[in-house]
Amino acid sequence: MRFLILILLTLLCCGRVERSKEKPERAKPLVRVSLVKRGYIAHILEYLGTVRGVKEAHIYTQVPGKLLRYTVREGESVKKDQVIALLDRSVPGLEYKPVQVKTPISGIVGILYLKPGELVTPQVPLALVSDISSLEVEVEIPQKDIPKIETSKTGYVLYQEREIPAKILSVSSSLDPLKKTAKARLRILKPGKGMRPGMLLKVRIATQESRNALIIPESSLIIRGKDTLAFVVEKGRAEERRIRIGISSYGRVEVLEGLKEGEYVVSLGAPGLTNNQEVEVER
Repeated sequence: MRFLILILLTLLCCGRVERSKEKPERAKPLVRVSLVKRGYIAHILEYLGTVRGVKEAHIYTQVPGKLLRYTVREGESVKKDQVIALLDRSVPGLEYKPVQVKTPISGIVGILYLKPGELVTPQVPLALVSDISSLEVEVEIPQKDIPKIETSKTGYVLYQEREIPAKILSVSSSLDPLKKTAKARLRILKPGKGMRPGMLLKVRIATQESRNALIIPESSLIIRGKDTLAFVVEKGRAEERRIRIGISSYGRVEVLEGLKEGEYVVSLGAPGLTNNQEVEVER
């Protein structure tokens, strides 16, 4: 009996030794892939711009007086020749009818500058009226960006989470001596509902465009020295590719050489991969 127990213990010990010699299987790295496909990409310059009416009028009185009251409110629509304010120009011993101040254009009342009782002269504006049937946006372009922007190129105005097309009309030929910026004007092609002069909006201008580019996520890129690489997954293996890239914008990159449409590139988990390494693709 004692002899049988010794044999069993010996066999168990040998089994443990054999198992300890076995190398654990390495887990395949888990990667996420993205399809290489064609689409539009552009290098974008982004600024803040102020919305202006194409036609705007600062409204003045022709005679001095004291503001009795406005007959309109800010944000109200007005018609050409509508009365917007009444002035009292009476002097001691003389009485005059209230002076009617009218708007020379139709539009929206943007700003009422004064308060009732304040003195008004022909040099002081009473109000600003803007024709909002056609709107522009004015942006200040830094000196270094001016050569990149060409007249008639298309830009976009971001309004209520939408991109609204805007055409570049002009870039001023002189710079602000202090800011070192040039003013650019863009016509907003289809103003959004509720868009008003004076609003501050984000403006994007495309300086380089490609409408049929091969595009991959920027996260797919691996930089090694002077080489730019990406890994293509085929039959469960990561194949290293040397690529040449073009325009990059908002996390996407144009591929000029090294990849084909319809291939799958590693978009997450690329760092640390080696050529021809087995991988597991995230489902």
